[in-house]
Amino acid sequence: FIYPNYEIVKELNLDNSDLKLYSYGYQKKYETNKYEGIVTNDMLYKADPKIYEWGLRSNFEALLKNVNTNATNSSKYKNSFDQSLLSSLLLSAEYPLKKNNNLFTDTLIPKVSFMYSPNKTKNMTNEDKRIDVNSIYSFNRIGVTDTVEGGSSVTIGAEYKKNNKKNYEDFLSLKLATVLRMEKNEDLPSNSSLGESQSDYFGDIKIKLHKNIDINYNFAIDNNLNKSKYDLIKTKFSVNNFVTTFEYLDDKNSKDQKSYVTNKTTLQINDSGSIGFNLRKNKVTNATEFYDLFYSYANDCLEAAVAFNKSYYIDSDLKPEKQLLFSLTIIPFGKVNTPGVNR
Repeated sequence: FIYPNYEIVKELNLDNSDLKLYSYGYQKKYETNKYEGIVTNDMLYKADPKIYEWGLRSNFEALLKNVNTNATNSSKYKNSFDQSLLSSLLLSAEYPLKKNNNLFTDTLIPKVSFMYSPNKTKNMTNEDKRIDVNSIYSFNRIGVTDTVEGGSSVTIGAEYKKNNKKNYEDFLSLKLATVLRMEKNEDLPSNSSLGESQSDYFGDIKIKLHKNIDINYNFAIDNNLNKSKYDLIKTKFSVNNFVTTFEYLDDKNSKDQKSYVTNKTTLQINDSGSIGFNLRKNKVTNATEFYDLFYSYANDCLEAAVAFNKSYYIDSDLKPEKQLLFSLTIIPFGKVNTPGVNR
């Protein structure tokens, strides 16, 4: 049984700061005799950004977390009622630098953040968590709500942008960051590298070669700079009503070692109708996982689609599964899918 969960948020605007109060929780029974119930209360204090005369911009945040758990035969929580009070502090700063010429505006922003918690992290060594440069400066970069990142750490990095003055679009965007620790935290997820003395280098590159071509590369490189641990490359090519996107993923950090190539192509027939297909190939098994063909009709309040799906199995002796689906979306109420018609 999975019972309804809840979340309550209250925001208070104070002088030169904000205070957010969160309360959320759930309970579930599973695998015959296992039970978990959790209620978490957070108080997040965030001071207004402070900008100094010489250009430095700083932020300060403080988190107070109350976690209440009750469990039976659980491998994740104590098999009794348990309470904990956790706290964490985050101080971040950045120093924007800008250079102008006739064609471009160049912006360089060095960044640093200090995080400290006197509490011990719950053991998450074997959990599959991925960190990227877009979340690395946040409080909850480990992506959990029932613990905090214990100990102290320093995150250093930089962002660079080259903006085209003709169309006000970013021709080039680059982000790079890493985390340093005085002492290792062996309770943090091992595949995230956050618990090491120095984490991996996390980065993101976006390039707009032409108004019709976009390239995005998200990556993680070993702290010795001798191997790549995560590569995600996305490209988008569009001409008039024709749009095609390619995506390549090679994730060496995850437990299931994901690696695939996908392509989605769409042709807009008229103001309301479009046709297209999706295709994905697994690079680990060197086999096609699925391909989809679809037709979509949309107007201001309605979207209808017909799709033909063909999915392949790892076992080549099993025949591919074919389905015909119809979906109807009434904006903004929701979406309804018919059961797939198998062949």
